[in-house]
Amino acid sequence: MLNLIKKYLTSLFFSSRFYWTLAAIACLFALSFLVPAMFVFIKILFYLFVTLVVLDYAILFFTRNAIVTKRELPERFSNGDENNVRIRVINQYPFRASLKIIDELPVQFQKRDFLKSITVDGNGEAELSYQLRPVERGEYTFLDTNVYVKSPLNLVVRRFQSGTTDVVKVMPSFVDLRNFE
Repeated sequence: MLNLIKKYLTSLFFSSRFYWTLAAIACLFALSFLVPAMFVFIKILFYLFVTLVVLDYAILFFTRNAIVTKRELPERFSNGDENNVRIRVINQYPFRASLKIIDELPVQFQKRDFLKSITVDGNGEAELSYQLRPVERGEYTFLDTNVYVKSPLNLVVRRFQSGTTDVVKVMPSFVDLRNFE
């Protein structure tokens, strides 16, 4: 029971469209006190909104492993140089999905605002790459990759976590070592 709650509720978020629509319906309900004939129409509008939210939830949550991510790192990073990190995203939903990706970077980078947006076609895949420049040697640990998915209705947002941890060793600069040879 606890696993079901964790699976279906901890990954559930609402988009700004959800809140704006709900606020607009609440304002219309308040307005219906002045014009009582509108009340039935607004009630139908509210039920339609609830139906769309449930439909959006069902679309996002009842597809297993709909978003798969894989982080691709080099075996080691070059200290002081730009190093390429790639994230491959596979969308197994039948629709075009808007994704926001938050990669949990190692603490040594002190980067707390990492957010990338991408759109992936239905049953398609895309690749996202970014550069990191370490400034000290050691082991750097990458934690989960979080992907937030919106359906075409854009009312409910689902989070997928990769659940993978990658460790990269940062060695002295390869470029400098080649120059000293």
